[in-house]
Amino acid sequence: MHIECDDNCRGGAGCSNKRIQRCKVKKVKKKRVEKGFGLFADEDIQKGEYVIEYIGKIVNKDPENEYGMKYKDFHLWVDGSKKNALAKRINHSCDPNCANHMWAVKGMPRLCFFANRNIVKGEELTFSYGWTLPKKDLKRKGTVCLCGAKSCSGTIEKVEIS
Repeated sequence: MHIECDDNCRGGAGCSNKRIQRCKVKKVKKKRVEKGFGLFADEDIQKGEYVIEYIGKIVNKDPENEYGMKYKDFHLWVDGSKKNALAKRINHSCDPNCANHMWAVKGMPRLCFFANRNIVKGEELTFSYGWTLPKKDLKRKGTVCLCGAKSCSGTIEKVEIS
């Protein structure tokens, strides 16, 4: 988990480690795509820049909806289905241009997306869902991946090694 500076930071209001608190999200647009909706950059985004936060209600278990996102290493989920949360429109890619990271901001966990590489205006924002298929479920077919990347594995899930 990453930790953002709090109000006691010696860097003051201009501290570079307060990007999430300052709500400096990038300009994005929701668009219809073949697979439903996607989120697209409405400005150029540089590698490492904070893009957007995945917002919603924090719940204790998987709400079994298509917009739930689990906090890694915690038994908490963010249910973004009821909020007007643009980040829930970020689709999967086997060659993603964004990554999601958990941050502690004033003691509260927050799921945020950052650019893995430079992203040009008009490009769809993507990240790896990071789903795994347990060895015991190898007979089950994975979810077909529609990302279209040259490195596409064909399914969203990766087989669990251990």
